Amino acid sequence: MSAVGCSSVQQNTTEYTFEQRTFVVDTSFVAHASINNTCPCKTTFTDLSKLGHLQPVTLEDMAAGKYCHSTDAEHRLGDAYTLSKVKGVIYEIEENSEYVAKIHLTKDFEGKLPNGQYISMKNLTLKDAKRVYPGLEYGSRDCSDYWNYNNDTVNFYFKVDRRIRRYPIDEAHYLNSSIEGIDIVLWCYKIYVTTQEKEVWYERPPYAPFSDNHMNIYVWKRRRDFRSKLREIVTLGTQSNYDIIKLGRWKEYLPDHELMIEEIYNSRGDMTKKVK
Repeated sequence: MSAVGCSSVQQNTTEYTFEQRTFVVDTSFVAHASINNTCPCKTTFTDLSKLGHLQPVTLEDMAAGKYCHSTDAEHRLGDAYTLSKVKGVIYEIEENSEYVAKIHLTKDFEGKLPNGQYISMKNLTLKDAKRVYPGLEYGSRDCSDYWNYNNDTVNFYFKVDRRIRRYPIDEAHYLNSSIEGIDIVLWCYKIYVTTQEKEVWYERPPYAPFSDNHMNIYVWKRRRDFRSKLREIVTLGTQSNYDIIKLGRWKEYLPDHELMIEEIYNSRGDMTKKVK
């Protein structure tokens, strides 16, 4: 989502070859990851704020554990919040966007899981989890206090019993263990859809409604002036020393999925028409 908020470089004389493309998002993930009509990589912080008062909270990372030194960078998790009207649910926002990246269910949750099965977390055990989601896999990190019964979206966490050998898991020993939390997690890169061909990038606009299959097109243009070169040395070559050349039809959306900007650029990055 690096293209959002940048401006086209001025007086560019290079012409670029590109094609206007579309991408249809496979929305089947929504049915497999929604809790109370909210879904990672679909629902935004702005969407949540319309449902009630959001309260910042601290969320334990059961997958990584408090003694782990690294987490899965793909998820890029940031701040977590609860909704005043929703009991037992914590929403974690993606670090560099407004998208919900993870939904965490606590012991206070009572309701339906994404597959439609009703649960009460207060009494849920691993045996129950296997009944409502059969055939999942087990996983755990040495630095974590939890085992994880999971697929690529739903994760049931139960505590490691350090009185017995950790690996391989003794499933029979843990069947009556209490489920301490459930994570619904998705990798949002599946809806960002950023690809590159030579110097030209194609990217689905962040926050675009799934009904819009438009892709933005742009080129990163490195700044060559002395001040930019000096700044590049100081910042170790970060993209702050690049301009973006917008090409073709360009759209930007607000986090509530409303169209904010629509413009048309030629092959040199000159805006030829402002639609909105």
